[in-house]
Amino acid sequence: QYEQRIVVIDGLDEASSPAEDVSKFIRQLLDYAPKCGLRLMLGVRRPLTSMLGPRILIVDLDDESNFDMQDIADYVAKVLRAEFEPDVQNAYRRLGSQVDIVAQAVAKRASPTFLIARIVARSLVMADRPVDVTQSGWQDRLPATVGHAFDAYLERFNTSEKRVRELLAPLA
Repeated sequence: QYEQRIVVIDGLDEASSPAEDVSKFIRQLLDYAPKCGLRLMLGVRRPLTSMLGPRILIVDLDDESNFDMQDIADYVAKVLRAEFEPDVQNAYRRLGSQVDIVAQAVAKRASPTFLIARIVARSLVMADRPVDVTQSGWQDRLPATVGHAFDAYLERFNTSEKRVRELLAPLA
């Protein structure tokens, strides 16, 4: 009896090998998986799914029935409270229900993109002060695009922001 293991492979459709080679490799893993307690979670665009064979369960992340904005808000609240980093101290840990107000606003602006929510939440955690929810229009100042979220994130580098952007440019 094997201990069950989960292997996550994302961006399968972005592999440099031809799609047929990738799907052959994955089908071999799928054939072997039940024998060794392996489960696969694959991130792939729909056109490649037909090449994976019949034993797959498709969860379409673009299908609205698989999306709930509250999931984003809950995630943002956990990031703001640093629940994943128990040793990290930040102002949001002391704010109680105000964290949920900020998390809901971030989720609304970022929806349906978790990446935007994550970048904004990390920026807020690293800020000197928490968002002042008593200011008029504070929600509208939260980033709503990846570009704006990334800009806000990089602002924390102050005088080194230009240098950080230059270092990151080759990765873009």
